[in-house]
Amino acid sequence: MIKTNKDFKSDIDCLANNIYNFYLDTLKENNYRIFAKDVNFKLDEVDEYELNAFKKCFNVYLKTDAQFRKTKHIKSDCLSVSLPDFYNNYYTVNFIVYKDRYSEHGKKYLDDVFNLFVKNIEHRVKNKEKINKGE
Repeated sequence: MIKTNKDFKSDIDCLANNIYNFYLDTLKENNYRIFAKDVNFKLDEVDEYELNAFKKCFNVYLKTDAQFRKTKHIKSDCLSVSLPDFYNNYYTVNFIVYKDRYSEHGKKYLDDVFNLFVKNIEHRVKNKEKINKGE
């Protein structure tokens, strides 16, 4: 499941919370499926297929703790996703931003990251609507 923590220690935590809120609002409007294959029945919550597809789409910004330790990026504690692996063991991916780009560009970089998430999610929703209409 996606978890968020409301304690904002930095602008990165605020960005992670904004992405979380936008993604969940869009999921609720689209039967909890945006990145994963559509289903014919109504879903009541986000499932592992959608979360895995979300992680694959944004793998640059979602890293496990082991991947994070190898880099010098900045991790946000406000957005983490627990995912099952092949053996049904859960691992957690956290939202990160690149430290060098953030120190160089500041809030402009964070705005670009948020816009990237928004554009990608809206593009997927638009494509799903086209497929469902049969165009």
